[in-house]
Order: sequence, then structure tokens, then C-alpha cells
Amino acid sequence: MNLWKYIFFYILSLTFLFGWTGLPLEPNHPAQVYLRRQAALGNVPLSILSNAPISVIQTFIGLSAVNTPLSNRLLRDLGIPANQSGLIHPFNKNSISDIWQSFFKFNLSKPAPNLISIAQDTLTLWADWVEQGYIIGQDSVKTYYNDQLTVRGILYDKIYAYSRFTMHHISGEDPAVAHGYQNEWTKYFPDINKTFWYTSEASFYIKNQLFDIEIARTPYSWGWSTTQSPIIAAAAIPFSRISLYKNLGN
Repeated sequence: MNLWKYIFFYILSLTFLFGWTGLPLEPNHPAQVYLRRQAALGNVPLSILSNAPISVIQTFIGLSAVNTPLSNRLLRDLGIPANQSGLIHPFNKNSISDIWQSFFKFNLSKPAPNLISIAQDTLTLWADWVEQGYIIGQDSVKTYYNDQLTVRGILYDKIYAYSRFTMHHISGEDPAVAHGYQNEWTKYFPDINKTFWYTSEASFYIKNQLFDIEIARTPYSWGWSTTQSPIIAAAAIPFSRISLYKNLGN
């Protein structure tokens, strides 16, 4: 009996701590700061900030309500496929030319291109592949690369699925930014003088009339940093959880 009480209060505490996460927005996404500013100005409800992290759907609703050039730019960067757009992939007839033209001509009326997307009446699914690189040079040159694959899906507006896998590789042995990832795979390769490690997160959320349930593995953090600090960064060690959600009135 004590075990079930512990499990109940554990789930309840997670519910109040994290709120609805559905399809979580990246903690270092510029829309996070912009929505907080708009909430302080009264342009969007403060309740949108009561959940951490803010979901992509909540961000879409909030940015659409503001309707400014900057909000429209952030709205485009969310990359949510347009309804009834069908299957779009890199091998479509116009996909390569559209991606090439996007380097020279920015079009706010079109959502940011995805690696692959499917948009129909009941199903919306999209995947993104992001490559990032940094070079820092003072006394010695350090390089940092980030390979990230993200998949999001919505079925019947009741089931939300989300998964992200990130592989980090940085020059040098045992870098400080890799400390604290004991629960993740980390390895130094002396032949190429690089350290590799990965982080992963996922969420499976089901909406129901009685209550909502989520099975998730998400990073735990109080903020983020440009150096990917595992202590205060959004890239901190993930943990697994099961959460129940229930709205009572407003």
C-alpha cells in the first residue's frame, strides 16, 4: 500500500511540476523568450507559461495570436506541415529546388522545409535533421559538432508522439561539457582526438476525456547555456516518467 501511495504522489508531483508537454519546444528556441515577453505585455495569456516545457502546439497558438513580423518568422521556423499537403520528401520534383531557393529568398508564407512530412485529415508527421558546428579559437582551436534527428507526429488530434536523438562530437579528450552524462554513452577516440556522446528524449502523449497520460523521457533542467552545460542546460541527463494530467475548471 505504501508503494502505491509513493507512486501516486510521485506521478502527481511530476504533473504539477511539468504540466502538459505533448510535443515539447526546444528550451533554447527563440520563441521561448519571445512568448514570455508577450505574456508580460499581456498579448498572450500568462497560462501559456504555466507548462514547462512549452509545447509546439501552444507555441503555434500563441504566435498566431500575436501576428507580428517577428512572430510570423518564429511561426514559420516551427516547421509544422500545412494541412492536406500530402507526402513531401527530398526526392519530390520541386523539393531540391525549393530548398536551394530558400538560401537566397526568404518566404514567410511557407513553413520551414522538413526532411520529410506527411499531412492528412487524421495524421500529421514530420521529421527534421539538423547539423550544427562551432569553431572556437584562442590559444588552441576547438571544434564542436551536433547531429540531431527529430520526429514528431499527431494522430486524430488525440495522440502525440515525439522523439529526438542528438550526437555530440567535440575535439579533445574528456571535455568539461561532457561531464555529468554518466547515464549516456560517452567515448573518446584518440585516433581522431574527439569525444563523442549522445542525448535522447521522447514523449508519447494520449488525450482522454477522463484524464491524459504521458510516457516520456525528457531532460531535466532549470535553463540552458550556449556551452551545453549538463548542470543548467536543456541537454542535461534525461529521466523517464509516467504522468497523468487532469484539468479542473479554468
